[in-house]
Order: sequence, then structure tokens, then C-alpha cells
Amino acid sequence: MYDKLVEPIPNMAIDVIAPPLLKIFDVKIAGKIFLTITLLLFSAGCHLLGRSIHGRPTWLALPCIFFSYNSMLLFGYVNYIFGLGAFLITFALWLKYRKRWNLKTTIIISSLVFASYLAHLSSFTFLGVTFVAITFFDYLSAKSVTKNMIVGLIPLLPPLIAFRVFMKGSGRTGTLIWNTVYGKLTNSLILVTSYNYLLDGVIVVVILLLLLVTAHHMKSLQVKWAILVTGCILGVLFLACPSVIFTSAGADGRFIPPAVILTLMALRFEVTKRVGKYALFLFLAVSLVRLGSICYEWISFDKKTASQVEMFNHFEDGARVYPIIFLREDLRNFGKDKIERVIHHTIQYSTIYRHTFSPTFFGKRGRVLIVYKHEPQYIQLRAEIPPDEVDWEFIFDNYDYLWCYKINDSYAQYLKDRCKLVKADPNGFMIFRINT
Repeated sequence: MYDKLVEPIPNMAIDVIAPPLLKIFDVKIAGKIFLTITLLLFSAGCHLLGRSIHGRPTWLALPCIFFSYNSMLLFGYVNYIFGLGAFLITFALWLKYRKRWNLKTTIIISSLVFASYLAHLSSFTFLGVTFVAITFFDYLSAKSVTKNMIVGLIPLLPPLIAFRVFMKGSGRTGTLIWNTVYGKLTNSLILVTSYNYLLDGVIVVVILLLLLVTAHHMKSLQVKWAILVTGCILGVLFLACPSVIFTSAGADGRFIPPAVILTLMALRFEVTKRVGKYALFLFLAVSLVRLGSICYEWISFDKKTASQVEMFNHFEDGARVYPIIFLREDLRNFGKDKIERVIHHTIQYSTIYRHTFSPTFFGKRGRVLIVYKHEPQYIQLRAEIPPDEVDWEFIFDNYDYLWCYKINDSYAQYLKDRCKLVKADPNGFMIFRINT
């Protein structure tokens, strides 16, 4: 049913860290530990990068830390967030040692670059862009190529070789899909969009006002031009990158966090002590309100997930389960679609606890280590499709249960007439046993 790939897949952060944790902890605790490590890595990266750029800690690292709670995290791209933290730490150390290489530092940085590549491909992409850009600025300053410049680019070579091996294996460029103007605009806001777009709008207005007040009371401004230009290059790559590449969606938006962080970290400005204190306090306050809103949604959905895991006990061990999930399209206007999309993956708890098979398991070649031997056919049913137009014969012949979420009355009645309703709960979940 499944194959285990042995390849240098650039998307393995959780695949490497979680299995050892699972030997000690339950899957939910192991997942929370991984997320905690991810956020600590990101926070440490912001601090170290600010220190490497300015030679001492900078208060700008504190607001940058909140960028870890961006839309990519809310959509579940945890390997990307982990890789982003790895990028920040690796780039910070590379900046620190780039003019005084020795064997020890070369091995350390090379190991970190390779680990960043394995965590997520975007992390290695950011490192490649920043290493080359800063080296070019160093070349312009020195007016000649030095040994340190050459050595500084050596850590990029092993991941390039690994990527070549990966592309000869399960790696695929896939279909390139370019974003729309509206898509670019929405993706440019991934650092602030959460589950509540109204709250996000208020927070954006407050932050813009804070920036205006801070700029008005600014006493001095220093700019690290090499870092600023590098951040702008990442911003240009956001505009130039397709939205889908290497079979991964949202590729263009992944350039936004490093672009913004580098742009902010390139600045060092002074304001009056009173203005600086209140501006930072207000920024942290609105950021904590946003974080509290996110945590509220997580806690609410955690209860719904727990009830679902309990419902999965109605599945026979090793059963085949076909999900039918109707998501409310109107929720897109309010940001709630992110939390509902998690439901697509909830069924995987039954794979863990009941050893069930589901065609929605994320076993995509080129994306993960555990893949389907033969990818199953799965059609995402929608409310607009009448029940009598669905190929139920295929579903009934190949699956034992139907796991449904918020199906409409016509689907519910159709299935009740042909299957046994095993369980239904107030949240809109239903389990049907296919009659044999």
C-alpha cells in the first residue's frame, strides 16, 4: 500500500524530528513539541540575525518574532516555518564568519545549510539568494575576489548536489501556475492575515499609524544597504515566482517573511525614549491580541478534533474510509476557511489510531518520505454536484465507511437510504457504514 523513499527530499523537518519523539510521547504531544521547537528556532534566528547585522542585539528582533504566526503556519506549512527559522540562524552565523573562515566554521555552516535544505527547499533558496547577494556586495567593496568570498559559497554545493539527486528521483517541477494580481495582493499580507480578517484590518491600520508616528519622531536613521537590497531582492522574487512550482502551492508568498525581516533588520533608527517605549508597547499589545485570537480558534478546534478522534473508534481496525467534506465557501471572506480546511487532515488520526486507509493521506511523491505505491482515485465532492451524478459504485466497491462533514440534506438522505448511519454529532460530522 505504501512505499518508503530514501531520497534527499527538501521537506523533511517534521519527518526527522517527530519519529524519535513518537517513541516517548503521544502523537499530539510530539506534534506540540515539534511546533515549540519550530517557534523557538524562529525566535532565536531573529535575535541572532539582528546581532550579526548590527553587532549587538536590536529591539527589532522582538516584533519580528511575531511574524512566525503567519498564514503559512495557519495553513499547516510547518516544515516551511521550521526551515525559515533554520535560514535565519544559518544566515546570521554566515554573516558573522564570512570574512574569517577556517575549517571548523566551514564545516559548521555547511552542515547548517544542508540541514536547512532538508528542512524545506525554500530555506535553501533563501540562503542561496542571500549568500550570493551579500558576496556580491563584498566584491564591490573589495573590488576583487577574495578567498573568503569563494569559501563562503562552498556550503551551497552539497545541497545543490542533493537537489540534483532528488530531481532525478521523485522530484518534479510540476505544472507552473502563475498568480493573479489579486492573489499577489492577498499573499503579500500573509504576515498579518489570520482567521479573522476584520481584526486583521484593524491591526494593519494600527501598525501603519505606529509607523507614521515613529517616522515623524525619528531622530536618526542608519541603513545596512547590503541587507536592505537583499531583502528587496527577495521581495522582487515574490513578484516573479509562480504561485505553484515543484507541485507546491503558495510558493510566491513564502518569499514575503524573509523579505520583510531582512528589510526591517537593515534599519537602525533612534526616536525619543518616550515615543519608542509606547510604540513598542502598542505593537506588542496588538500582536498579542492577534495571537490570542489565533489561540482561541486553535483551542475551539482542538475540542472538535478530540470529539472526532473519539468518533473514529466506530471504524473497524484497518478499514477503508472515504471522506466527503463540504466546506463553506462564504467563510473565505472572513478568514475562517483556514480553520475549516484542517478538517481535510483530521481523518489521518484514524490512520494513526485505527490503522485505516484514506485516499486523502498526503502521500505525494516528491513531498514526503512515505508515499502511496499506487495513488488512489479521489474526487472532492461538492454541494453543487447532485448525489445522483456521483460514481457511488466505485466508492461503495472500494471503501468500507464514509466519513462526512456538513453534507447537505440531499446527500444525507441519499446515503441514509443506501448505507447505515453509524454516528452523527452536532458539529456536522457523520459516519456511514457501506452496506456489503
